[in-house]
Amino acid sequence: DYSMTQALVMVVVIVFVFTNFVVDIMYAWLDPRIRYS
Repeated sequence: DYSMTQALVMVVVIVFVFTNFVVDIMYAWLDPRIRYS
């Protein structure tokens, strides 16, 4: 089923982007040397 596959891919992409964002924030919080320019 095409729409099912499309929805699954969309969810996986959203989770991946969200996880990357959270890890990025965690690194900045844990390591004060990292600063965003």
